[in-house]
Amino acid sequence: MTVCSTCAKLGEEIKSEPIEQKKHSSKRIRKQVYIPKPKIRTHKKSRQLDEDYEIIEDYNVVIKERRQKLGLSQQELARQIGERLSVLQAIETKRIVPENKTIKKLERVLGISLRIEIPDIPIKLDKKDEELTLGDVVKIKRRGK
Repeated sequence: MTVCSTCAKLGEEIKSEPIEQKKHSSKRIRKQVYIPKPKIRTHKKSRQLDEDYEIIEDYNVVIKERRQKLGLSQQELARQIGERLSVLQAIETKRIVPENKTIKKLERVLGISLRIEIPDIPIKLDKKDEELTLGDVVKIKRRGK
């Protein structure tokens, strides 16, 4: 790719001969540089659900079966929930886990529940009236002799 000297600072130079070009009757030397493409952002698992809920294991099957039962195409459902067709296809093939807002839209449009509540697990403290420590939560596995 041939770019001006300002844009050349943004990438890395690759092996090539400088190319001379005329611009407004003055000579400018242009360099070929590699400018990395930006990464495509997808739905991230780290911000997928509220803290108290998790998505059901077979969410992709439930979504696909319900969509087919309602007689909706993938394109129609994607339009109704305000997502791209490719996102819905990725959800139905379990390539991505949908974000919380997408899950809520799917639940509303399809009339299904895709989330389950995570139960609170009480933690027993070994010592009375002391703060919780890592040792209270983690079980240490010891090697046998």
